[in-house]
Amino acid sequence: MRTIISRLALLAMVLVGVSGCSQAPGPRPSSPSRSSADVLAALKAIPGVEDAQITGGPVGLPGQVEYGAGLALATDYHNDVAALLDYILGQLWSQSATKPTSTITVSIQLGTGSSARILELGDAGSALGLTNVGTRTFAVSPAQMKQHFGAWPGKVPTLPASLDSGSPATSATPAP
Repeated sequence: MRTIISRLALLAMVLVGVSGCSQAPGPRPSSPSRSSADVLAALKAIPGVEDAQITGGPVGLPGQVEYGAGLALATDYHNDVAALLDYILGQLWSQSATKPTSTITVSIQLGTGSSARILELGDAGSALGLTNVGTRTFAVSPAQMKQHFGAWPGKVPTLPASLDSGSPATSATPAP
């Protein structure tokens, strides 16, 4: 009888040990999974945004992945552009679907259609301590993003109060 109980106990321990082996290896993510659709919804919900797009994928050499956003703002947009750029970059860095390895890009235009004007974001980026490495868009490296927002994927940012108010625009001007 003791032998049967001992064997059952041993079998139970083996089954418990084996069931632990079926768990996925590696560390669990520190933040919940967040999709590009989640980021897009957050960007479209910003007051004054008329349209938004998410872009991303391989660029250039293998393993080089770019991730970015393009926004169209109302022509009379008056909120803090540096805060807007910071919020957009934070949203892009918070998604866990596509890990950017080359650049994170942002392009903003005032208005839509043929009368749209590209918003120059260099001054807004400088106000945030970021260096623009782009040509036609504002682009930053993953190293700068990590320094500014922490490890990827970052925390989901909350919409700053300055983007909900009518404060004067700062740190950016329309490009000619």
